[in-house]
Amino acid sequence: MYGWCMSRTNVDIDDEACERVMRMYQLETKRDAINLALRKLAVEPMTKEEILGMQGYWADRPEEDFTSPDGLIRDTRAGR
Repeated sequence: MYGWCMSRTNVDIDDEACERVMRMYQLETKRDAINLALRKLAVEPMTKEEILGMQGYWADRPEEDFTSPDGLIRDTRAGR
């Protein structure tokens, strides 16, 4: 796609989020969805419309999903 160096990695992913990306961008594989998501976050800045489109995506998650016992915010989307 971009011709960058790629490596094979096994990761646990949020299947629903991956499927949503695949539908939104008409992608056929999880690999393409993950690569697109990584590039959008790490390389190519998102447009205002894309950012606003994500608004509320995690709103249905309980607060304890985002905080650790010491009160620090944590990212549970990647199983952390």
